[in-house]
Amino acid sequence: MTTLFNTLSENSLDNLFKWGILSYQDYLVLSLVEPKLRQIQYPIASQIKAFLSVRMSNPELANKLLETVKLYGAMLSGSMILGIVYKTCWADADLDIFVPVTTSPFKYTPLDRLLQPFRVKDQSTDDINYKKYGQFYRGSEKFVSIRQYEIPVEGNFPLSIQLINVANAPSDTPEEGIDHVKAFISSEFDFDFCKIAFDGENIWFAGEARKALANKSCAPNYIIPETLRRMEKYINRGFRFIGIKEYLGFKHREAFFKKKKGRLVDIQI
Repeated sequence: MTTLFNTLSENSLDNLFKWGILSYQDYLVLSLVEPKLRQIQYPIASQIKAFLSVRMSNPELANKLLETVKLYGAMLSGSMILGIVYKTCWADADLDIFVPVTTSPFKYTPLDRLLQPFRVKDQSTDDINYKKYGQFYRGSEKFVSIRQYEIPVEGNFPLSIQLINVANAPSDTPEEGIDHVKAFISSEFDFDFCKIAFDGENIWFAGEARKALANKSCAPNYIIPETLRRMEKYINRGFRFIGIKEYLGFKHREAFFKKKKGRLVDIQI
């Protein structure tokens, strides 16, 4: 039987990926059909680096950010990284940086010092802490605090950056810190297609995320009030949620239908 892998040579596929003709989503879809395609390295890392430099309109700051992320064992995630998978950039896309914290939960890291000039000015001197944002990760004790930054970009929307501190056991190396962050993303994220991150050099996604990223759809992993707002955001970005009517409990289902009049849910089911 002739397969896609046999029909297209490895070199021709490599060029389609390298030249950006096929997106990372295309690569994931094709690799689901033909697992042998996973042998080919898609240049998603170089695309992320190039896009970050352009989006920040400051190549020097972008390079320094990536260097610090690698040294500290942090990971980049959020809508900006997700958009690159689909060769798009949403106007409200932000950049989340998950930072392993091994001492004081509110410790300032090298990333804080790098981004300090861009700290949100109307923010209180205290950290935005679990009490305000803890519901974002269903009350996880692993979640510690968020600090917000906003980088102005001439001729474009400001880039919103959130440093999200994740409490972990002591880590002696960046690799151990990254492992802690990966565990947090795998266990705490509400949507599987969001379980993707970049460590400054390599892209990573949780095992269950491959199919969700390829299909641009999933069922929520849990439902809390914040999840409903995020569902609406991603539906408007073209994502689909599977089996919502069966998944949502009565209380949340009624609240969602009342707020959205059933329109968004009905379209997507």
